[in-house]
Amino acid sequence: MSPCAQCCKGGFVSHCWLSAYDVGMQTKRLLPVYKVLYYGFMGKEDKALYQDPLQQLYEDYNVSEKAQRRITFVHQDLSKKGMTELGKKRKSRVVKKIWFENQKGGPASQCVPQCTANTKRVCDGFPGKSNLDPQAA
Repeated sequence: MSPCAQCCKGGFVSHCWLSAYDVGMQTKRLLPVYKVLYYGFMGKEDKALYQDPLQQLYEDYNVSEKAQRRITFVHQDLSKKGMTELGKKRKSRVVKKIWFENQKGGPASQCVPQCTANTKRVCDGFPGKSNLDPQAA
């Protein structure tokens, strides 16, 4: 019997559920940090496309020029990182979740990308970005 099942005897709310809530709230709070970090694992095309939302994050959180330069250096290191195929798939899955699928949130999530057959992302709502129909690909 799991520790969580043991504490739920008698019909009381499990402390495990409350712990999961706390973890979820902390994850939500750190989402902008995760976006900045995992931007470094994007491909060149996606990096170019998501440069504007990244800059918006920097503006929203008052990130200094010095910190932005340091982050760029970290992104360059992440781009050079040798990873196994499994590692690449994991990073790709996280990037997809936090950049492409997370559409509820702050100003940087106003970008609503759509995947086409050749995995190019399309961004609505930012100047200079095309508005392609994903069905046409």
